[in-house]
Amino acid sequence: MSNPNLTRRGLITTTALTATAAALVRADPAFATGQHPSRRRVTVGDHNGAPAILLNGQPLPAVAYMTYLPHRGQFGDFADAGYRLFSVASFLGDRGINSTSGIRPFRPGIWKGPNEYDFTPVDEDLARVLDARPDALVLLRVNLDVPEWWEALHPDELGVASDGGTLRQSFSSTVWKRQAGDVLRALIRHNSRSPLGRSVIAYHLGAGQTEEWMYHGNRDRFPEYSRSHQQAFRVWLRRTYRTDRALRAAWQDDTVSLHTAAIPDATARLGDESRILRDPVTEQPSIDYYQFHSHAVADAVIHFCRVVKQEAGDTALAGAFYGYNMETTQVDVGQNALRQVLASPQVEFLASPNSYVRRQPGNDWAYFSLTDSVKLHGKLWMSESDTRTHLSQGLSVVAPEVNPTGSVPGQYDSSLWLGPEDPAITLALLKNNLARALATGAGLWWFDMWGGWYDDPEMMAFMANARGLVAESMRADRRSAAQVAVVVDEESYAYFSHSRNHNQQFLYGQRLELGRMGTPYDILHAQDLHDRRTHHHKLFIFLNSIKVDRHLRQVVKRLRDQGRSFLWGHGAGWFGHGAPGVAGVRDLTGIEVAAPELPTVDLRVKTLASDSPALAGVATGTLFGTTSVKGNPLVHPTGVDVEVLANVNGTTLPGVVRVPHRRGGYSTYTVGPRIPPRFLQNAAREAGVHIYNDVDDVFYANHEFIALHATQDGPRTIRLPRTVGTVTDAFDPSRTPLARDTDSFTIECGEHETYLFRLDRGRRG
Repeated sequence: MSNPNLTRRGLITTTALTATAAALVRADPAFATGQHPSRRRVTVGDHNGAPAILLNGQPLPAVAYMTYLPHRGQFGDFADAGYRLFSVASFLGDRGINSTSGIRPFRPGIWKGPNEYDFTPVDEDLARVLDARPDALVLLRVNLDVPEWWEALHPDELGVASDGGTLRQSFSSTVWKRQAGDVLRALIRHNSRSPLGRSVIAYHLGAGQTEEWMYHGNRDRFPEYSRSHQQAFRVWLRRTYRTDRALRAAWQDDTVSLHTAAIPDATARLGDESRILRDPVTEQPSIDYYQFHSHAVADAVIHFCRVVKQEAGDTALAGAFYGYNMETTQVDVGQNALRQVLASPQVEFLASPNSYVRRQPGNDWAYFSLTDSVKLHGKLWMSESDTRTHLSQGLSVVAPEVNPTGSVPGQYDSSLWLGPEDPAITLALLKNNLARALATGAGLWWFDMWGGWYDDPEMMAFMANARGLVAESMRADRRSAAQVAVVVDEESYAYFSHSRNHNQQFLYGQRLELGRMGTPYDILHAQDLHDRRTHHHKLFIFLNSIKVDRHLRQVVKRLRDQGRSFLWGHGAGWFGHGAPGVAGVRDLTGIEVAAPELPTVDLRVKTLASDSPALAGVATGTLFGTTSVKGNPLVHPTGVDVEVLANVNGTTLPGVVRVPHRRGGYSTYTVGPRIPPRFLQNAAREAGVHIYNDVDDVFYANHEFIALHATQDGPRTIRLPRTVGTVTDAFDPSRTPLARDTDSFTIECGEHETYLFRLDRGRRG
């Protein structure tokens, strides 16, 4: 039965498309049998040590192709390269994916009016995919931002900035959740009845800035003050504090109540810009608000994923962009409730692009999130590989109808949107994207954003090989081989001053050095240390954990007593042990610290002359850290009963120290972020971590794949943790062994080349 809410045009077009789909079915009867949801079960489950998409219980290689401009897409090329998985974008609304640049919509919106839908754009795009490959499987991205007509009908449901301006829908609006949820239900039902729509095996849900569940206006407009958001904040406070008395004690305000508590104004949220850390005595309302601020987004993500699961059951997955803890470190973005999302069974996969931090050859293009916590909770991580190529062109050239400035070059013609001129560098970067996914057990899609980015025989040959390597990896041991854990605490974000610079330097920027320490690392949520499956790591690096509760402190102490090593960032443990301050840092780290108020605070350190193994290969006088973090206090070690490795720049104050544990291992504390790769490598080696590569190349590894992106020319000797039967070059179709029955091998590297080595199971050492 046709959908009575379709527009007349949509009904006519959909009828024609259905006829096209029927022709596809007649041409390939297996398509109908294989795709019908009643005969299909799609889940995410463990496969050889990492989450995977399981289609009727069998692993599906999670590598796909996507473009925003389907008329410029290369669906046929990727189908010829063996790809079965594709992604297409759909939009409820009628505007661009952000509210700042003026970019125009890529496709018509499907929500035409109250209870009026036109699914034609979705059908057209699915037909393009199925025309290229009749048995294709589709990840359908659905942008849930509202149309302009909806805003006019529901002005009280819009997000509101501190300046009073509106910001599309409020993430806390129950009207938006209900009505957009109805559209999503109608879309899923439409797809379940359509031979085209039955190709959809996952709904990738987006909303907010660039579809990524970030508040519109998050950079400078202090979202959000809508009535819906205010009411939701009070509900959150009621669950958190339960009584007016508890709220008043926390907020130091005898007049506030759970029924009157208000979202702090922009001045309160900005706080004292001369401070690095917030003061709970005077700033608890802002601390609470920023925890709720992310909770509201996570709640919306879970709501819409629940709609998918209610409608589609096990015939399609539900997921979203979320958990950008390492990339969007400013608290107004709203990405710091990953733990809440991971606890939801309705959310089955999460995704992000590769990091934008210094996207040049020779750097690690890390993921945005705590991807090993995502895997620990049984969910699939998908990487959006939006790597620009030598064929990338500005939007004014390829799609002036979408570009904010038309055919005149503008924002989307800048260097950010263009790739390297050298095709060889393009290929090396694409190889690095693939190698990271293989070594970390992640899925990925090649994001041909404006179309034509891969329109080159050599690149398409690589794409075919990439698809084969992903399939091969599904038969391998996909467990992580990391013995280093990088630990991130999302609750701590709300306790830093409003400036993102502290987390920007200790988290966002530090990934470059972490990726070059010659051994792989897992990246985990702090609360996942309660899970004993994380306790095998030998070195734990806590970069931003200034708020640590007593339960986690007990876990740390048990691990320390077992001989594990720790590396602590500036201010670790300041909150969570009685009154905020140095006692909390000492209790957590075992290191005495002081917190003087200084005229200027400089989080840079300079290494001292020392024969300590901790500084092996680190030149005396090496300067690292940042000048962009402003404000007091400077939480530095006192130097009592410790080994001093560096001083705070320009002073005699200790800046980096370490102390041995009674039962083995060390605790190291650093004032400065951007810790050099060699320093990290030394800390790992002393903790008993296996170091594969001494040169600071970009390095990934699991039990059966090793990847290296070279930072310089020259030989490399790779030391393996076990003896293997053979080592082969996975990018070499001949698979001629490079070494046999060995626990090390040497290769000659070229600068910015990417290498991927396959280790057979061989003899275990």
